[in-house]
Amino acid sequence: MKRQFFTSLLMSIVLLAGKANAQANELKLQLENLVAQKNIPGMVVIIEQEGQIIFDQAIGYSNIEQKTPMSKDQRFRWFSMSKPVTAVAMLKTLHDQGLDVDVPLKTLYPNFDRDEKIPVSTIMNHTAGFGYGGEWNSFTGWLYWMFGPLERANSLPELMSKLDGIPLMSDPGEEFRYSMSSDVLGAIIQKVNGQRFDKYMHEKIFTPLKMTSTGFITKGMTDKTLAPFYRYDRESKSSIRVEDPTEWDKHVFSGGGGMTGTASDYMHFLRVLTNPAAYESFVAEDKLKQVVVNQLPANLPAIPETIYPKTGYGYGVGVKLEDEKYLNKNSYYWAGLAGTIFWVDPAKKLTVVAMTQLLGGRKAMEKSLVPMVYDWLETKQ
Repeated sequence: MKRQFFTSLLMSIVLLAGKANAQANELKLQLENLVAQKNIPGMVVIIEQEGQIIFDQAIGYSNIEQKTPMSKDQRFRWFSMSKPVTAVAMLKTLHDQGLDVDVPLKTLYPNFDRDEKIPVSTIMNHTAGFGYGGEWNSFTGWLYWMFGPLERANSLPELMSKLDGIPLMSDPGEEFRYSMSSDVLGAIIQKVNGQRFDKYMHEKIFTPLKMTSTGFITKGMTDKTLAPFYRYDRESKSSIRVEDPTEWDKHVFSGGGGMTGTASDYMHFLRVLTNPAAYESFVAEDKLKQVVVNQLPANLPAIPETIYPKTGYGYGVGVKLEDEKYLNKNSYYWAGLAGTIFWVDPAKKLTVVAMTQLLGGRKAMEKSLVPMVYDWLETKQ
């Protein structure tokens, strides 16, 4: 009787494993078609649901010219997906110092000699009044171009010094403006902890969270472990190698766009946000929960629709304000310049990380991958 029971149990496990493999292969085939149709060099996709990895695959090539298959341990430039990581590092710094998010910038960085009171919370949600530059229709926009705080600074203190000479583009809390705020956070973290920003991140964030392949790229640095960088060429309708990806790199360790790492490392990071109670000794649970809820003031209910529609902003992440066809209300997400994306849908206990290196590939990835994943999950029911 026992032998019969264990035989039946083993057969059930084998059948379930076979079904799961078949379902995973079905999604892998769809992703291979996506890579071919959208001229995406290759990608790594990881899907976690209810705390379990249900899909983890590398698709296509990391190097098209050499036909190098994409690997699951491939490292990518994260660009703006660095911002949520820096936000958590800022919260950890505040947690360790016993401070609140509304502490004034000048308290933490006295050298930044401004009359305006700039709460750190407004820096974390891009309402402090900083910019990125490139706004040619204003005098302040021109000053960003002239001073080049992010483009020409060789250190974070120099970035802050240059930024100190530029007026705010709006009063704190008055306007959402996507900006170099995360780089300001990096400078604050460095100042408060008395440790170079990249070293602090390695010691206090990357290592404790098992982000073993995560680091920074700066101007002039050669990192052959990074995936080659491509752009879509409309004329040839193909992906063309960007010969000098360092054009996008900064001289400083950029909290807003300078991190590099694997998709797996990013999944490790997101678990801090999806299960904050398990990281209470790392950062207080109530502080971590602040990252993923809308932190915009009442006079700014959402970020501009040109960035994302029907979306609020937490600390480094966009937050869905209502249910949509796929993503549910309170889902949070962000993306990077070269097609790295992630989203978390708490209602479905779902976390997805997808990475490629295609300049401007974010929209193609989101438009195709989001419905593909949700439709695939339906077939798994």
